[in-house]
Amino acid sequence: MPLYVELLAVSSIGMMDVFFMSLVSDKAVAALGVCTQVMMIFTLLIRTLTGGAGAVAAQNLGAGNQEKAVLAFMYTVLLAATCGAVFALALFVLRDNIGVWMGLSGDTLDIFQRYLAIIGPAFFLLAVRSGYSAIVAVKGKSNVNLYCSLIANAVNVVFNAIFVLGWFGFPKMGVEGVAWATVIAYIVQLFLLAWISHTHLKIHFTFARDILQRLHKLTRPVMDIAIPNSGDLLSHSIYQVAIVMVAIRVSDEAVACHTYLRQVIVVVMLWAYSIGQGQAIWTAHLVGAREFDKAEFEIRKSIVRSLAFTLPVTFLLYLFIDPIIRLFTDNPDIVVMAGSAMIAYLGIELGRGFNTSLSFSLSSAGHAKYPALLAVIFNWFVGLLTAYVLGIYFGWGLLGILIGLAMDELARAPLLYRRLRSRRWIPAQN
Repeated sequence: MPLYVELLAVSSIGMMDVFFMSLVSDKAVAALGVCTQVMMIFTLLIRTLTGGAGAVAAQNLGAGNQEKAVLAFMYTVLLAATCGAVFALALFVLRDNIGVWMGLSGDTLDIFQRYLAIIGPAFFLLAVRSGYSAIVAVKGKSNVNLYCSLIANAVNVVFNAIFVLGWFGFPKMGVEGVAWATVIAYIVQLFLLAWISHTHLKIHFTFARDILQRLHKLTRPVMDIAIPNSGDLLSHSIYQVAIVMVAIRVSDEAVACHTYLRQVIVVVMLWAYSIGQGQAIWTAHLVGAREFDKAEFEIRKSIVRSLAFTLPVTFLLYLFIDPIIRLFTDNPDIVVMAGSAMIAYLGIELGRGFNTSLSFSLSSAGHAKYPALLAVIFNWFVGLLTAYVLGIYFGWGLLGILIGLAMDELARAPLLYRRLRSRRWIPAQN
């Protein structure tokens, strides 16, 4: 439950952005949805790199080598800052081209470019924040990330109200207002995490003459961890971008509706991820203790715990999707589209309930290649292909696209479960 609350808090800035952007227009929401998917590619890369550096720091802490751990922490922040600066520059310089490459046009393209002109350079802040977040997590203070996220969310809401609704007589800034509110939230969260890291956690960076040489020595161990973990994450992120590109070919309303539905379903999706991540940690402990029967039993229990929440809640969301969507928009086309498309999420969440617990646990048991390879194959050759054929060729629109996502999740579930039952994930006895 704490992990679920933390994931919700981290995601809620995006949810608030969608809400306030919906007060501008549905086209603005469509532009935001496209921008979010593009930035997610860079975000996942940064998280993978900082996660690898954080793992090296954790290894040194476990070995009692405080000096090398602090050096790894410093490497984490510098790596995040360097890559963040490069990615931020790329997003800003290519802001006029990315939307065109994605297939946007007209007002939606104009809004996308205006939003990315502000939020793109701010990716540097997001990257450095990720570095400090990794440090806090490695030091065992994950609750700090939760509290900082909650504060940043509050700041985001207040400044959205000021910039978008015109509180305190401030001029209404529309799309730019939503972007600047998000930037201010990033700044606040980065400041809090950096301040806590350097003051309360007593992490002090030193800049000796040979510091660059010492930091360079960490590159290989960090990349040995980060690169294998980045492949399937990057593939999945690009796959999501491709799905949005298919939705763009349907209509701007389809993209906006897809964005709204993702914000609605996030309360369900994050439950499955939190259960999967928690079970992965427990599975790793059981496999390390060679309690394989118990590990398999606990994995099956985690699937039941996931589905016991996700399926009833998804069904309730399906029943009440009309009034929920009307909180965001009065566009009748989007409301009708959401009502029909939401049924596909019953299949998506059924498959996801299996796949998150199974893939995370198999990976934590040292059997990561099989679920990763399976995800790549089925994302692209089942999910995307079905989404395109049903959504575009047969003209089913967003419903067809989401059926493609459901087919991807549902097709992988029995194969992953069969892999669990095969016991091929059990490591050989040394």
